[in-house]
Amino acid sequence: MTQRYAGEARQVIIAAMASNIRPKWTIVVDPDIDVHSSSEVEWAMAFRTQPAKDTIIVGDIPLRPLRSVN
Repeated sequence: MTQRYAGEARQVIIAAMASNIRPKWTIVVDPDIDVHSSSEVEWAMAFRTQPAKDTIIVGDIPLRPLRSVN
C-alpha cells in the first residue's frame, strides 16, 4: 500500500480488524511487494519490519461476532 499520509497503514489495519470478518492477522506491505507471493510477504516481514514500531497487538477481541443460540 502506498500511504497518502503518515499513519494511514495503521488506520487500514485497525479498520480491517474492526470489520465483521475479524482476521487473526492483518499485514500491510509496500507496493513493491506482491501480496499474492507468500515468500515476498515473509521476506518483507523479516527484513523491513521494526517490531517495536510496526506491530499492533490487540488482545481480548473475539474472532467473530457471537451468534445467539435459540
